[in-house]
Amino acid sequence: MGLEIIEDETDRLSNMVEELLDFSKIINGIVKLNKDNCDLEVFIEYIETLMKARAIKEDKTFIVKGEKNIGNAYFDVNKIKQVLINLIKNSIEALEKEKNKQIKIILKQSKKYTTIQVIDNGCGISSQNIKRIGEPFFTTKEKGTGLGVALSKEIIELHNGRINYESNGNGSIATIKIANHI
Repeated sequence: MGLEIIEDETDRLSNMVEELLDFSKIINGIVKLNKDNCDLEVFIEYIETLMKARAIKEDKTFIVKGEKNIGNAYFDVNKIKQVLINLIKNSIEALEKEKNKQIKIILKQSKKYTTIQVIDNGCGISSQNIKRIGEPFFTTKEKGTGLGVALSKEIIELHNGRINYESNGNGSIATIKIANHI
């Protein structure tokens, strides 16, 4: 039991340091995006495979929906993957006390934008807190840093995109919109 706690805390601290370094690099303009043409179906299947096992392990339903033949987008695959993993982890944590635990990823594409939504039916976000999402070091989590969401916001903005959060008390929706042009 003691060794398990030490391992968990070591992982938590390591993640915190990594988030601080990543955030510092982005706000200081050190990070360069490695944008590439990305097949969205392949990309979202990878995210689904990566996160589905964790969701199932924690007794949560994980659903991915996308338009047929969604096409390609132009972005830094590793950075957008980092954003989605962060959003999905947050959804998993928000579902901790819920009975019907469900996370949906919805993928849409228009001529101008690729839109990715992460939707959960968790505890939701209060109107006061939703205004502060994305502020560095703002968190409602006992062991959180608030840097994951701030880092995600910065990554999306580096892509000339935007990220928006909505909540009605019965879950939350994080919507990412990224321009399709190179």
